[in-house]
Amino acid sequence: MQGYRAPHWLPGGNLQTIWPALFSSRFEGGPPAFERERWRTPDGDFIDVDFLQPASPLPAGAPWLVLFHGLEGSSQSHYAQAFAHWIISLPTQDLIASFQVNGSSLFTPDSVPYRVAHR
Repeated sequence: MQGYRAPHWLPGGNLQTIWPALFSSRFEGGPPAFERERWRTPDGDFIDVDFLQPASPLPAGAPWLVLFHGLEGSSQSHYAQAFAHWIISLPTQDLIASFQVNGSSLFTPDSVPYRVAHR
């Protein structure tokens, strides 16, 4: 990026990545409400899906908006909550597919990654 200059108080890419996660405002008001469902897959594994609870009733046939976050993210991640807060007023059905590997449900004894890793 030509002409970009980092702020003098926030030099370097590492600090610029960490700063928003620790100090930025996610949204005003309470956190968005999600309802979790566990979808079983044909291979015996599962995907956790968090549905954003709409602020008002949705029209019939409302389109779906799906957020696929990174492997370490979740619906509790700062960016997922900020995104949910922004889209909650849209007439869409919203969900976040949860692929957590940070001590979450992917590594329980009934999951495929656990069974593969512990053979």
